[in-house]
Amino acid sequence: MGLISCSAVVWVSPSVLTQPTTNSVATRYRSNSAVYMWPAQGDITQGFKATHEGLDIAGSSGTPIVAAASGEVTFAGWGDDGLGNSIELQHSDGSVTIYGHNKRLLVRKGQQVRQGQVIAEMGTTGNSTGSHLHFEIYPDGFQAADPFPRLPPLVSGKIPAPQPVANAPEPLNFAPPTSISVWTGGICSDEAVIEGETANFLVNVCLENGRLFYLGQSKQNPTVTVRLPARSTRDGWYRADNGNYSYYVSATQVKVLQNGRQIRSERLYKRG
Repeated sequence: MGLISCSAVVWVSPSVLTQPTTNSVATRYRSNSAVYMWPAQGDITQGFKATHEGLDIAGSSGTPIVAAASGEVTFAGWGDDGLGNSIELQHSDGSVTIYGHNKRLLVRKGQQVRQGQVIAEMGTTGNSTGSHLHFEIYPDGFQAADPFPRLPPLVSGKIPAPQPVANAPEPLNFAPPTSISVWTGGICSDEAVIEGETANFLVNVCLENGRLFYLGQSKQNPTVTVRLPARSTRDGWYRADNGNYSYYVSATQVKVLQNGRQIRSERLYKRG
């Protein structure tokens, strides 16, 4: 994905309606990571797949939703992507988590939250047929991955109860850049066609030795970068492709499409 906050860049991927509970989702993987904690208690009703880039957890309306990891709130509000009242968190390693269909939001954009802190109440806003949480993880900040193997193991087939934590936010200490292989300081090494920034990323279109490149760099974790060949389109955009994702950049906007369908859009501002 073009380095855009989902949030924020917040985006987010379209949600598929909740389906009846089955055991297949809970038994498909053996969880092997505890970097993230489970964001809610309830029944796993739908897993990750090409048409559903997240995990659905169904529960009663008002069930607490907690931050799966410490981070900064980069979006908290109503999204036009089907997730209704949703929240996006950016974490210190550059990853992003998204929490959709909430009944009530308990945090605001720019707030720092601690892992396990209650950030919302479960609901059924947006494209939803019942009270549930739609949870997404973007480990590299721009491409969704299956949350299930990144969460603690189930206990007797059930989501384990969260450990109590203090509600005071934990300051984030983002590591300074060590080495950036693409470019330094978000500046084109040759001619800059577009130099801009979104809420969370530096975005450039550069002309180097007669070739166009799309360059993106996370503001909070400068080691998270992307460099892709780009081309101009007939309608004035610059396009870069990465698998089934396409990134479009103009002087005022950045769009992300998956399989030809727009999933994110963010305002691009001139730097300085």
